[in-house]
Amino acid sequence: MEKELQIDTVTERAKAITAIVVTAIVNVLNVLGYALDLDTWLNAALSIASAACVAWVWWRNNNMTEA
Repeated sequence: MEKELQIDTVTERAKAITAIVVTAIVNVLNVLGYALDLDTWLNAALSIASAACVAWVWWRNNNMTEA
C-alpha cells in the first residue's frame, strides 16, 4: 500500500505569504537606500546559532553537585 502524499495547504500558504512579505520588505528597504544582502543575514544567523551552541555546550558540560 502506498501512502498518499498530503499537502498541508495552511503551511504552504503561510510559507508563500512569508516569502512575499520578506521580498517586499527587502525591496522597499533597497529603494530607501538600505542595502540588505545575503551576507548580512547569513552573518547574523550564524552568530546567533554560534552563541546558542556555545551556551548549550557550556550548560551541558557544567556538572553541578550539591555542596
